[in-house]
Amino acid sequence: MISIENVSKSFGGQVLFEGINFQINSRERIGLVGRNGHGKTTLFSMITGEQALNSGNIIIPKNYRIGHVRQQIDFKAATVLEEGALGLLENERDQYWKVEKILGGLGFSNNDMQRHPDEFSGGFQVRLNLAKILVSEPDLLMLDEPTNYLDIASIRWVERFLANWPREILLITHDRSFMDKIVTHTLGIHRRKIRKIKGNTEKYYARIAQDEEIYEKTRINDERRTKEIEQFITRFRAKARLANMVQSRIKTLAKMKLLAKTLSPDSGDIRYNPSVTPGVFEQTNIKSLVDSRTIEDEILYSNPAMDRQAARNICGAMMFSGDNALKKISILSGGEKSRVMLGKLLAAPVNLLLLDEPTNHLDMDSSDSLLAAIDGFGGTVVMVTHNEMFLHALAQRLIVFEKDKVYLFEGTYQDFLDKCGWDDENLVKTKTENSGEVDSGTKLTRKQIRQKRSEIVTCRSKNLKPLERRMEQVENEIETNENQLAELNSDILEASQAQDGSRIAKLSRLIHTCQAAIDELFDKLERLSIEFDEKNAVFEKQLEEMDLQGNK
Repeated sequence: MISIENVSKSFGGQVLFEGINFQINSRERIGLVGRNGHGKTTLFSMITGEQALNSGNIIIPKNYRIGHVRQQIDFKAATVLEEGALGLLENERDQYWKVEKILGGLGFSNNDMQRHPDEFSGGFQVRLNLAKILVSEPDLLMLDEPTNYLDIASIRWVERFLANWPREILLITHDRSFMDKIVTHTLGIHRRKIRKIKGNTEKYYARIAQDEEIYEKTRINDERRTKEIEQFITRFRAKARLANMVQSRIKTLAKMKLLAKTLSPDSGDIRYNPSVTPGVFEQTNIKSLVDSRTIEDEILYSNPAMDRQAARNICGAMMFSGDNALKKISILSGGEKSRVMLGKLLAAPVNLLLLDEPTNHLDMDSSDSLLAAIDGFGGTVVMVTHNEMFLHALAQRLIVFEKDKVYLFEGTYQDFLDKCGWDDENLVKTKTENSGEVDSGTKLTRKQIRQKRSEIVTCRSKNLKPLERRMEQVENEIETNENQLAELNSDILEASQAQDGSRIAKLSRLIHTCQAAIDELFDKLERLSIEFDEKNAVFEKQLEEMDLQGNK
C-alpha cells in the first residue's frame, strides 16, 4: 500500500495540489483523471521520485516495486526477445514464454522476436519498453497513455491483460472506454484536490457534476451575500452608531495580506521582534515591477502559494478585471502601476504593514477595497495618509507631526479632533471667538445654556437608548445566523461528497430558511437605523443651536 499524505506541489505561481491525501491499496486498479495541466503526470513523477514535493510525504513500503515505462530508448540486447526478457525477475530469467506471450499481444510476430530492436519504428520501440514493464510484474504498475502507438488489436489485448492484473495499477489515458474496462477505482484531480471513488469514470463524473451543482449554488449564495454586505457598507459606513457592524461586514468581504521590504533609518535603530515580518508600500515601489510581466503575473510572483483565481480576485479589487489583468506592466501609467503594487501587497504574508499615502491614484471603489483589506489585516498597521475617511475608520492611535513637534496621541482620530484639533483650525476658532460679534436677539446665560443642553442630552438618551439596544440585538441575531449558515454550507458539501441525497435536500431547505432570516434581519436593522438617525438628527440640531449660543 502506498500512502500520499498532505502533499502540495506548485510551479512558480501555479498551484497543482494543496494538501492532497489518498492511498493505493492492495489489488486496486486506479484510473487517474483530470484536465490537462492539472498535474496528472506531475503526480506520477512524484510517486516515482523523479520530481520533488513542496510539502507532505509519499510513503512506499520497503521492497515495494514500482514499474513505469521510461521515455528513453536504450536497448542492450541483440534481439527483441532477449530485450524483453531483461524485464524478468532474477529467478525467472529462463521463462521466455512469458515474454513471447506479452510481445505477441503487443503486435510482435514470431519473426520479429529475433530481429534487433533498433530495426523497428519508434512506435514499436515504445511497445517493447511497455512489454519489459509488463513482464517485470511490479507491485505497482504505472502507465501514462499506454495506448499511444498501439493498434486496435493490441489495445484490446492490453485491456484484457490489465483487467486481470493481480496487483496495483495507476493509469492515465485519454481513452475513457479503455480506462473503464480496467479500473476498480477512479482518482480525480479537481480544484487542486484529490477525490477517490470506487467505480469507473462515469460514476466519478456523476459525483463531480453533483459537487459542481452544490458548489455553484454555494457560490451564487456567497455572491448574493457579498452584494448585500457591500450595500450595507455603502449605506452605513458614515454612521458612527453602526461603525463596528460596518467594519465586521467589511472583514467578511476580504482577508487580504500585504507585501513588505526592509526599511533603513538614517540614524538610530529600528528593532524588530524576530516574529515580525514587515511590509511597506510607497510610491517608489513601482520601479521593482518587471515590464515584460502581466499584472496577473506580478500578483502571482508575490506569493507562489496563491492560486490563479485568487490572483484574479485581487486584480479585480485593484480595478483590473477580466482581460485587463493580462495587460503588460510596460503599457501601464504610473497610477496603474501603483495599483499593481497595492495588489502585490494584498497577496503576500506579513504581520506589520507600513503604508505611505496608499490611496494616491486610487478611485473610490479601489479605496474601499483597500480600506477593507487594511481593516481585515490581522497584524499591525502604520499608515501615512491625508485621507480622513481612512483615519476615522482605521486609526486607533496617532503619531502627530505638527509644526516643530511630534507626539503620540492615544485615541481615535475623532478623539484627537475633539480634544486637540489642528493648530491652524484652533487659531481660526480663537479669532472668531474674540471677534466680539454679538447676536442682536435674546441671549441665554451660560447657566441656562448648560441646563438646556443637559435636558436635551437626557431626552436624547431616553429616546435613543431603546433603539440602540434593539439594533444591538438584531446585530447579534445576524451574526448568529451567519455562523449557522456557514456551518450549513460546510455540511452540505460533506453530504455531497458522501452522496447523501436525503441529507442534501434537508440541508438545502435549512440554508434557504437561514438565508431568508438573515435578509429579514438586515431589513429590520436598516429600518431601525433610519429611525435612529432621524431622531438623532433632531437632537443634534438642538445641541448645535445651544453650542452656537454659547459661543456668541
